[in-house]
Amino acid sequence: EAGAPVGSSRTASFGPGFHQVKLRPLLGGGYGTRIPIGPNKNSFIVDDQWLSTGMEIGFAGVFAWVWIFVSFIRKMFRAARADDSPRGWLFVGCAAAATGFAVGMATYDSFSFIQATLVLFILLALGCAGLRAREEEGNEPASA
Repeated sequence: EAGAPVGSSRTASFGPGFHQVKLRPLLGGGYGTRIPIGPNKNSFIVDDQWLSTGMEIGFAGVFAWVWIFVSFIRKMFRAARADDSPRGWLFVGCAAAATGFAVGMATYDSFSFIQATLVLFILLALGCAGLRAREEEGNEPASA
């Protein structure tokens, strides 16, 4: 499978990657089916998690991840604006970290590193737990 030469820049796989996405745009080639190294190699290394996700699970998968990030970040910022306690800073921090992670996915194959993915899920869980605690204390505004 032709792709970016080994040792090239982080953005060198954009052209070959977008070509792969065009072959199966909606659902991709299948999650985990790309093997970029080893004797059974069938793909190339992609240093862009968004592009890799598009190649593996198509626009449907990319949309799902965008939805997760956007909805989480919006809820965190909304809660931060409504909460003057120190918990509001937790919400701001979770939103900022999630935003940084999502942006960083453009030049980093983040799901290839389990520790980074684990930190993301811990971050999402902390933010959701903060929201849940806020709701249980009755600090949730009636309009939400």
